Amino acid sequence: MSGLIRTYRREIGSPWRLLNTAEQALLVLVHLRKGELFAEVGVGFGVSTTTCWRYVNETVELLAARAPKLRAALREAKRAGHAYVVIDGTLIPIDRIAADRPFYSGKHRKHGVNVQVIASPDGTILWVSGDLPGATHDTAAARIWNILAALRDAGLIALGDKGYHGYDPTGAHVITRYKGRNKPESQTDANRAHARLRSPGERANAQLKTWRILRKLRNCPRRADRLTKAIHVLQNHEPANDGEMEELHDCGRGILECCRHMSWDEAAPPVTSVEVDVLRQQWYAVIGALVHLDQAAPDDWHAINATGREVAELGRRMIAFPAEP
Repeated sequence: MSGLIRTYRREIGSPWRLLNTAEQALLVLVHLRKGELFAEVGVGFGVSTTTCWRYVNETVELLAARAPKLRAALREAKRAGHAYVVIDGTLIPIDRIAADRPFYSGKHRKHGVNVQVIASPDGTILWVSGDLPGATHDTAAARIWNILAALRDAGLIALGDKGYHGYDPTGAHVITRYKGRNKPESQTDANRAHARLRSPGERANAQLKTWRILRKLRNCPRRADRLTKAIHVLQNHEPANDGEMEELHDCGRGILECCRHMSWDEAAPPVTSVEVDVLRQQWYAVIGALVHLDQAAPDDWHAINATGREVAELGRRMIAFPAEP
């Protein structure tokens, strides 16, 4: 996230601010994850309420712009080999008054906005829709977002709950459970299989609600879609863990070890200890730059160019470095 913010600041010509990019990213994460008010978060980071609001909205817009579109997400799911996807709707509660009838959900008995979520069979969020008033039925929401046509084009099947009953008259792309009592045994078995396949995918909505900002929105309801899309991007982001960073570090060392001279060894008589130490320090600096580039600044072309120059300079110095004292 800090690399994304850094790139945006450079594009708008705003390289310096009260908080650096890492601190702004942390501020946004605190607000989204804990759901605290702008005033409370601002006090914790030493900025005003207005500045905190601007930082959060700016970063949310940047993240939401990276969320996948519906058809692109389904095509990616098809390429990933998923036999089906799970479609479900969720209500994001909002702070509204009773007069706002379009936002009142009779099912949940509270005000909110309707958001459609498509997940993979293991519960990974694939796509999050825009927001609709809470009174919107799931079937109506699916028609508005034209989900059936996207499923048909991608050649995928979606498993939905009873809220989508009748959405796909053919039952070829949106499959729901059989309704009614005293069903034949074949339909009962089909419902059990449907629930067994669909249950892991239902945790996608639970993942969204772990971000406390979505437990009750205190801002404009029309901001809900940007928040859910931003959280979708954050939720699916998988930062490299310590083992991966250690592997990257070892790989960088192994590559440079193949190019280094024998006089780098402690047993070999050095040319001068100062020259060896300087070259060794530059060697480790390049490794650190490569690790930083992979972890924090993959989209920062300034960092890419700087790392490229460091690698080129290190290569020239290694070529010029004498192999013997």
